[in-house]
Amino acid sequence: MRRGALCVGATAVLVLFLAAGGLAATSPIVPAGGKVAGKGYAYYLKRVWLLNFAGSPPLSCSTLTVGGQKVALLRTTPQNSATCNEPAGRAIYVHELTNECSTLKGDHPGFGTTNADLVKCAKAFFNGPVIYSATLDGQAVDLHALLAATGEFFVPKVVGQSAPTARSAAYGPGILLRGLSKGTHTVYSTASCPGGVDHSTLKVHVG
Repeated sequence: MRRGALCVGATAVLVLFLAAGGLAATSPIVPAGGKVAGKGYAYYLKRVWLLNFAGSPPLSCSTLTVGGQKVALLRTTPQNSATCNEPAGRAIYVHELTNECSTLKGDHPGFGTTNADLVKCAKAFFNGPVIYSATLDGQAVDLHALLAATGEFFVPKVVGQSAPTARSAAYGPGILLRGLSKGTHTVYSTASCPGGVDHSTLKVHVG
């Protein structure tokens, strides 16, 4: 079930963060094993895909409620720009380059439907000629280190279909941020794929 492709032929959203201030030990990026509102990277990746499955994909600027805490969910669309407003200190999840495969017909090309097969299918996209990168304040962010663990989960609703027991595996990096300092932060994204290179820009006003 591939939607909103950044790279032609796959579901993908890739974001580059360029923020005010420098990178240091106080970097707002949550490390791979870290958590926001008690949840790690795989949880937020799952939440994004569940929204897609329910027919309500997140907008450029939206909010999740996690354990009673508001967490901003930011994403961009290919060749487009957007502006979001967030309060200082609010945690942010940035939906990056991701892919998924499910047990639904046609959504696991070349793979079976066991959990292990779905994981391999979801990861296969990243084995292809796709180049993506990220920077925070002009400095490289190791997205590969932030790759979420692939998780299998039930799809509660599939638009236009009745498949309450369908299973899906999603894979791909995201960026969890503890919060950004006050000011305007610019998000720039790019991904090089066989179909070309995609770019998008997102401005985040933090006050």
